[in-house]
Amino acid sequence: MSASSVAECSKCNSMFERTAYQVRKHMYICRQCRNAHTVAWRARRKAAGNPVPKMPAEYHKRYNIAYNARPEVKQKRAEEARLRRLDPDETPKQRARRATRTAVRAGRLVKSPCFCGDLRVDAHHEDYSRPLGVVWLCKLHHRALHLEKVEA
Repeated sequence: MSASSVAECSKCNSMFERTAYQVRKHMYICRQCRNAHTVAWRARRKAAGNPVPKMPAEYHKRYNIAYNARPEVKQKRAEEARLRRLDPDETPKQRARRATRTAVRAGRLVKSPCFCGDLRVDAHHEDYSRPLGVVWLCKLHHRALHLEKVEA
């Protein structure tokens, strides 16, 4: 950023780089002061019996369904998918990863625990031509498997 994008915080007088929306001097507040202000504001509202509501997951789910049903969004997503399919630089690895991710989200592929019992697992592809033929491994075992391949 240029020298003109550096400003002095109006609360703590420290120097910081302005963001794009900090246009007027009264907005010259560094991130730490802004976060402290937000925490204090939420605490005041909670103490007054009027806490800031957290939107339930069901609200976000309904919103995303309605948003994705819009014709312009569908058209944009279809165009992005078409360009991905025609992209000569897309590797089989990227295709396999996307196919696995999509299958997991759709419920066609279910994550299973690593053989050590860890439930936080990654998909390991032995063969990228079989995108849904994955082995579920924890981070530790996945890294160890790749190190074995490098050494061999």
